Amino acid sequence: MKRVFYFVSIAILLLGSSIVLIFTIPSTNSLKTMIITSDDDLRKLKLPGTGEISDPYIIENNEFGLKNTNVQEFISLLSISGTTKHITIRDNSFIGGFIGIQIASVNKGSIIIDNNYFEYGEICIDGYCITSYYAMKVSQSSNVVIKENTFKESDYVGYIYGVFFEESYNIIIRDNLISSFYGIYGLYSNSFVITKNTYIETVDVYFEYCSYFNITQNTHDYLFRFKVVNSVSVEIAQNRIIGYNISFGFLIIDSSYVVLRDNVFFKNIVGIRMTGSSYSKIIRNSFKFGFSRAIELGYDTYSNLIFDNHFFYNNLAANPPLQAYDSGNSNTWYDSGNHNGNFWTNLGSNSSYSIEGSAESSDIYPETI
Repeated sequence: MKRVFYFVSIAILLLGSSIVLIFTIPSTNSLKTMIITSDDDLRKLKLPGTGEISDPYIIENNEFGLKNTNVQEFISLLSISGTTKHITIRDNSFIGGFIGIQIASVNKGSIIIDNNYFEYGEICIDGYCITSYYAMKVSQSSNVVIKENTFKESDYVGYIYGVFFEESYNIIIRDNLISSFYGIYGLYSNSFVITKNTYIETVDVYFEYCSYFNITQNTHDYLFRFKVVNSVSVEIAQNRIIGYNISFGFLIIDSSYVVLRDNVFFKNIVGIRMTGSSYSKIIRNSFKFGFSRAIELGYDTYSNLIFDNHFFYNNLAANPPLQAYDSGNSNTWYDSGNHNGNFWTNLGSNSSYSIEGSAESSDIYPETI
């Protein structure tokens, strides 16, 4: 079966990061979908609840998808836009569709997406097929909570985006089991929290042009990399990045005021790599048995502070097996006020620890483990 992203019956238009799907459907097709574009639509559906914060409208126990898998009428299986009420979407399944749930231009009221199941599928016409693209897409919206949802494990084939959000704020994404190419992708957004999610068979979790957000207590099991790009004021704390020699931990690119603290990195290719970034702190992290150096700071990094980290037997194949790299400017590998450096397994009897790279940095207050 031939898979393409363009054909005569289907047109996909790329407008910035938005995608519009247009095609004609036989009138006899029977679908399990729902489109809500106003508060009037919510009332007409006669959903349980009143839409008040203490009594939200409830969309529950539905099987969203297609009865005839060869055609698809809507971009989304469930689409909500232009509402002002409080809505809870819970205990549903979403099978196939180009987008499972789409939330757009909802900035009054709130939406809670709780304990739903998502499984990718195909949209086919005349033998030409495309797979499901987004499990969830949130655009120009706020006050959205995405929690305790499950994405079918995909063997790296399935949704392109698990959760995609853009130009949005006050988003909470927590306690989800996510399997997709991009587990979570945030763009031009602020004031959001990514916490306690587990990622399986996921290539990227990616945030670009975002600010004032937290990434906390996530577990990355076979996640290839976590990227923060062109962002500011980020806290990355208490995450477990389990790589088994196949993954990077966090890539911090062209960002500033990032705090990476109390994370555990185990068998990553590189634990933390920074380029073009400044005024950030890397503190109280544990790096264990990394395939290469635990931390790498590129030539265009500056004024970053690194101390009170634990380095356990990283980069053992190198000679000498130095566990960190710095080619930047004015990066400091100790807390000068408290005379507190980092812990190194291979410090030996040395009174300082040399950091590999053209910056010729060193930890002058190191401790051995």
